Amino acid sequence: MHDTVYLMHDTMIAMKEVVIKGRLTLFR
Repeated sequence: MHDTVYLMHDTMIAMKEVVIKGRLTLFR
């Protein structure tokens, strides 16, 4: 169960990073 929670947490962080990078690219 703990592994699944950590996996979901890591996935959310990765998605947020992708969104932030995408926004920075659009603004440039």
